[in-house]
Amino acid sequence: MLSAKQQKVLDFSQAYIQQHSFAPTVREIQKGLGYQSSSTIHGFLGILEEKGYIEKRQSSPRTLKILKSG
Repeated sequence: MLSAKQQKVLDFSQAYIQQHSFAPTVREIQKGLGYQSSSTIHGFLGILEEKGYIEKRQSSPRTLKILKSG
């Protein structure tokens, strides 16, 4: 089960990938959702990864992969 904020990050990321054919950066998610801190987004992404909704790799800023919808 995702919190409302976690769901918004997942939904934003899915919509971004559908529109652009590549994943958003942390800064793009931050800006798109109106957060002040990128560490907040990193936290949400970490939780989404732990829960199995996404997969991310540290090698590139655009390596977010959606594994399942919320």
